[in-house]
Amino acid sequence: MLYANNNKKHFFKNYKYSKILYYSPYLWRLMFLINSNNIYNNLTKKIFNNSSIIPNMFIGYEVFLYSGLKWLRRFINKWVVGNKIGSLSWNRKRSLFKNKQLKK
Repeated sequence: MLYANNNKKHFFKNYKYSKILYYSPYLWRLMFLINSNNIYNNLTKKIFNNSSIIPNMFIGYEVFLYSGLKWLRRFINKWVVGNKIGSLSWNRKRSLFKNKQLKK
């Protein structure tokens, strides 16, 4: 046995659990290209996958996010790094309650 004590609660007491950051393959490619050559700093950065985490190297860049209907332009600052990309876009139509409006 690797550990003499099988009590996992006691063993992992001092460690914090955290999820692994998910980056889509396109985002990995984009980060590599930005680091390798300065030409890619000026190109438009279009992101399709909303489940990816915003990387630290995108601070100061303007990205285009696909919401399912249209492209949304967003500026990345230090406060949105670490959040999911989908939290920056709204992809639902605003609901209007017409029955209440017609009664008035």
